[in-house]
Amino acid sequence: MQKKRQIILYSVAGAVALVAAYAASNILGGHEPKPAKKVVVPQGSVEILVAANRVQAGSMLTGKNLKWRQWPRQALLPGMIRRDRNGNVMQRISSARTIVPLEKGEPILESKLLFPEDGSYLSSMLAPGMRALAIPVTMVRTAGGYVRPYDRVDLLFVEKGGDLSTAELVMENVKVLAINKVAVGQQAKGGKDGPKPLTAATRAVLELTLPQARVLTKLSRKGRIFMALRSLADKSASGEPKLVGYFAELAKGDTDSDYFSGGVRVISRGVAQGQGK
Repeated sequence: MQKKRQIILYSVAGAVALVAAYAASNILGGHEPKPAKKVVVPQGSVEILVAANRVQAGSMLTGKNLKWRQWPRQALLPGMIRRDRNGNVMQRISSARTIVPLEKGEPILESKLLFPEDGSYLSSMLAPGMRALAIPVTMVRTAGGYVRPYDRVDLLFVEKGGDLSTAELVMENVKVLAINKVAVGQQAKGGKDGPKPLTAATRAVLELTLPQARVLTKLSRKGRIFMALRSLADKSASGEPKLVGYFAELAKGDTDSDYFSGGVRVISRGVAQGQGK
């Protein structure tokens, strides 16, 4: 009996010791970590370019909204951009814009993109409700040729026969979409000291509302339009263009006949007012 009792006591003590050792190892973090799961690349797949997040129609593609993703070979579609065949595609499509909205993870197809050389590229850059209007310019009228696409400018008007001292502010914060055939997204040629002036500038394409385009079209026939380059640090650099003073009234059509029929204008406290002939 004594021996049996000793055997039972030794067995219980051993079991308690094992339980205590196991608990201590868990508390002290002594258990071995689980091996990390290996990323298995499906066989017969290639990397294609997809949207990293939702992209609105007309948006310019950048590295932030693009990524490479594994795609089964048997599910490839014509026009998909493959990494093994288009390794330098990021540089090529850095100026492209989307024709339709893209959902997160959706494959990028070239048929859904517009490039600067495409005819509809400029329309994809316009904000909803805005219009593109081309006006004649020279190097002098484009801040010495340094106005570039996507710059913001103020527009000054000088009547035919008048000198620069008679220049009037017409509109503020106008976005330039293109100068000649150089559009937003295309790199301007430059040297070691920075961009070179566009010495052969003959026309500028501006983003305006329809009433603003109407006023500016008539003004461009009566005189010259000059561009004053605005700072990138301007707080309104992303706002809409705005007609100022007397010209804001012209957009309403109330004083259109007075001004464009050649009537006399009286300047009172810096504000022009139309008068009949």
